[in-house]
Amino acid sequence: MSHYYRYYLVLGTTHSICNLFEAVKLIKSQLIVHQMSEVYRGPSEDVSKTDKEFFNLALSCSNERSFDSIKHELSLIEQLQLHQNKKIVDIDLLIQLHQHSLLYISPKVTRFCHCLITLKDICPDLKISENKLVQDYFYSNKNKQEFTSVTLS
Repeated sequence: MSHYYRYYLVLGTTHSICNLFEAVKLIKSQLIVHQMSEVYRGPSEDVSKTDKEFFNLALSCSNERSFDSIKHELSLIEQLQLHQNKKIVDIDLLIQLHQHSLLYISPKVTRFCHCLITLKDICPDLKISENKLVQDYFYSNKNKQEFTSVTLS
């Protein structure tokens, strides 16, 4: 019997929002995409890139392939979108679930607001620590006011 895993991804770019949607299209060729968050604009939370503004969105996906296999596939997708030998879209595999069991959670989830704000759109009630949900971490994040939803026309 095959097991399907649920994966939560966050995509980010400093370039055009169109690049995010191109990456989503590529991801859909490899994974079943169930939900997509709104797109949010906000500052870089990386101290080495403070002059950059980012666009981010999250996806809820599933597939029967292993974490390492999916991680490798996402890396290949990132490599398909290069500009001057640099990634245009960064794809982070943040969470892996099997049924209701949390198998993997990246430290980025609770550390970065761009992860929390996008994840709260698609899995606000997901328990990611002993007694806290995604939305609990988001609402207590000091940077939450710096991110705004982008209206797509």
